[in-house]
Amino acid sequence: MGTIYAFMAGVNAYPPHIATPLSGCVNDVRAARELLEERGGHAVAVRAVLDGEATPRPVEEGV
Repeated sequence: MGTIYAFMAGVNAYPPHIATPLSGCVNDVRAARELLEERGGHAVAVRAVLDGEATPRPVEEGV
């Protein structure tokens, strides 16, 4: 089996003038990452950025 690559961004904390803060996005990314790593083992390469890490540069580099 080949390597599975995944890039995920989870943002709960939006600035108030952009959107209402959310509550489950970061947890969803963590859970999805855990599931991929459990099922794929060493054949999985996951990169995730959460909240303040999800700025344009890391997102552009991730995709």
